[in-house]
Amino acid sequence: MKKPKKHGKKPAADTLTDALGKAGWAEADRALIAALAEAPALDAAMAQLGVARTAAAVRQARDSWTMLAQGLAATARRRGIESFGEIGASDSYDPKRHLIDAPVARAPAKVRVLAPGFARGDTVLAKARVAPVRPRKAAPKTQAKSRR
Repeated sequence: MKKPKKHGKKPAADTLTDALGKAGWAEADRALIAALAEAPALDAAMAQLGVARTAAAVRQARDSWTMLAQGLAATARRRGIESFGEIGASDSYDPKRHLIDAPVARAPAKVRVLAPGFARGDTVLAKARVAPVRPRKAAPKTQAKSRR
């Protein structure tokens, strides 16, 4: 019995299937990143929920949100997606990793992270949203008056 010859090229159907599979994963990654990017806003909304609800309802909503956020984070890790930029942290501005949230005349030296960014290895998938940190003005020097 003769063995079928192996060709160096993949059949067109396999190449198309691979391309569609990669495109599907890319779309799933974009949706995952969008959900993760909204997590801080939803977390803040959960903190405000207590005003209109009973304590039990608030606890249940927070617990549900925590489980969902943990599932999203675990899925992102399995896909090789990592977040960068801790909310509230100060960082040196990097235009490849940061998206300034307000119009500025020139790029700031330091920024404050408003929402995390996401990357797979060295590839940035979503930039961290940041705000410029205004440099502190030096306090006026007070001169001691000499007494004679």
